[in-house]
Amino acid sequence: MTRVFVDRIEPTETGASLAVLLVPVGVGDYLQWLCPAEWLPEGVREGDWLQIEFRPDAETKQAIREEIDALLDELMQE
Repeated sequence: MTRVFVDRIEPTETGASLAVLLVPVGVGDYLQWLCPAEWLPEGVREGDWLQIEFRPDAETKQAIREEIDALLDELMQE
């Protein structure tokens, strides 16, 4: 798990909102992560801190693998 800082939320040309998140990667060093604001929890504002957790998604990995295998089989039959 890591923590990110919500630096700002900006409108895009399409009318959606984009959050600029700052990810600490060292002392005084940050990575900017652009994230659709709709992905953020309700009520999050500029200046808030969030906890982010990345987890493997075996279910989606398997579904995509099956889809790719089916497409390859289809191509091989043509």
